[in-house]
Amino acid sequence: MKNSSALRSSVSRLAISVLAVFLLPACGQAEQANTAQDETTAPIQVAEARPATQPSGRGSGTSAQSVGEPGRVAGKPNPLKNVYFGEQHMHTRNSFDAFTAGVSATWDDAYNFAKGQEVKLSTTGEPMKRRTPYDFVAITDHSEYYGVLKEFKNPKSDLSKSDFAKQVVAGVEDPSKAGPAVQKLIQTLVHNDPLQEYVTPELRRSMWQRFIETADRHNDPGKFTALYAYEWTSIPNGANMHRNVFFKDEPARAPFSSFDSVLPEDLWTYLETQRTQEGIDVFAIPHNSNVSDGW
Repeated sequence: MKNSSALRSSVSRLAISVLAVFLLPACGQAEQANTAQDETTAPIQVAEARPATQPSGRGSGTSAQSVGEPGRVAGKPNPLKNVYFGEQHMHTRNSFDAFTAGVSATWDDAYNFAKGQEVKLSTTGEPMKRRTPYDFVAITDHSEYYGVLKEFKNPKSDLSKSDFAKQVVAGVEDPSKAGPAVQKLIQTLVHNDPLQEYVTPELRRSMWQRFIETADRHNDPGKFTALYAYEWTSIPNGANMHRNVFFKDEPARAPFSSFDSVLPEDLWTYLETQRTQEGIDVFAIPHNSNVSDGW
């Protein structure tokens, strides 16, 4: 699906500097959408990363001339000076914190809301609809335990069978029971000591692949850009070091997580490796660095 390079390129650059970004609530805005490829109903299928010879992105295809950016194909200035409006930080139930707080919004829900469709708030059932659709959205679910915890409620998934999974689900259904399991999760991030069965390479690639496929389904060149993105969530000893990571045309094979390293310098090395060795255009934006405790 290499068909939205021009729009993705301009949106990626504007993501840092655009001044008029509407804020979509990060968590809890919708119930599951009735889609043909719902991310919950199927059991976990371990997917291998795409071969390097089979690109996964959207590098070329639809002419930028045909989607409202004259001059972009030839690398010339765009006389229209298009400005795009969107959301560059959003969570769904695929983030560990959102899920444990009771959020049931799927990737499809988030994209549908962004495109102007009516959805229901997952906590109250209240209908919600944007008056003006977004031009772009970046769903930035946490790279730590990416997409895993929602599988705790999926009876078709082996991940739902463990005692810990049952404790987490019990806490979601009754917040008074959430304490021990949620604290255990948080401590694994604070002390960089992950629960190994939930961060295997196979799980990380499989969940990321599901997201890429969902983003590609919603991406509509010239009308709506579904950016490939995630949040690197480093919190060493409680210091917030988060970065949102954005890809241009092609995503990495798997997100770089704070379980790989809590140091921003190592994240930067990962980004540079993606650019120089994999040919993947990517950058990161600090998030909540005001509570980084001097890091």
